[in-house]
Amino acid sequence: MLGMALAVPLGLVMAVWLIIGLRRDGEVPIGLEKTFRASMTLFAWVIILVLSSTAFGYYRVWEVQSYVNGIVPRLDEYRAKTGGYPKTLNEIGAPEPPTLLAGVGSYRGDRGYFYFEYWRPFILGSGCIFDNETRQWRTDDF
Repeated sequence: MLGMALAVPLGLVMAVWLIIGLRRDGEVPIGLEKTFRASMTLFAWVIILVLSSTAFGYYRVWEVQSYVNGIVPRLDEYRAKTGGYPKTLNEIGAPEPPTLLAGVGSYRGDRGYFYFEYWRPFILGSGCIFDNETRQWRTDDF
């Protein structure tokens, strides 16, 4: 998002500069044309980078949600057998969690509850939580 915040004003300044040069000289000076083309190329790369990183972030979120959807039935089975949820996912033999869930505190469980939590990769200060009460993902801004 920072790239967009920098690239859009830069693109507008360059366009105004180009228009002023056209009005003043009747043609585009070669230096202005080269600078404008270089700036627009940089702008295009910033757009591509922002879009691709956002797409990768959405893929990582999908990966987490798919993982949790597969683990929840195993957590419920464990609770039916033992009367509570496991403290760690290792107790149910869960596979390695995706990168977003690999941190400390990403899963917590006890006798009557469990929840998964991760930080959203493309929004600072925002995370998602899934718990046994709602059985839905909700967004929390921290």
